[in-house]
Amino acid sequence: MTRTKTLALLLGSGLFSVAALAGQLTVDPSIQVVSVNGKAVSSPVSRIVLTGEPQLLLVRYEQLFELSSEQHDFVRSDVQFLSFDAHADTDYRLSAPSMDWDRARQFAKQPQFMLSDDDEQAVAHGQWSRDLLLTELLQSRAQAAGR
Repeated sequence: MTRTKTLALLLGSGLFSVAALAGQLTVDPSIQVVSVNGKAVSSPVSRIVLTGEPQLLLVRYEQLFELSSEQHDFVRSDVQFLSFDAHADTDYRLSAPSMDWDRARQFAKQPQFMLSDDDEQAVAHGQWSRDLLLTELLQSRAQAAGR
């Protein structure tokens, strides 16, 4: 085999293996992804390609409820910051529980999203509201200034 063909084969197989190692995040329809790692998401997404690195998502719960043929209510939570360490060869699912209108209104006040892997095992992740994140940031700065 010529050196060029060998190099092409190695490069080709390397590119294939990188593509094969990309994980995905499947997002429930009731969850809106606002941004992924600081990049705004302009339209609804149901799948996000992940690389093996820490992920930071801004998400919110959104659900339209038909209360009667003439009455509808759109339930929406505040934006939540969600972080986790993704493995490039693992698929993940971000979900919210199925619920009726009353539970959804309560859930939207303090949403707790579920993150699981392709084996349906819970994945450790952090989740913060904007207020909680700012409070933690200010406390850590105050502690650092006090040293």
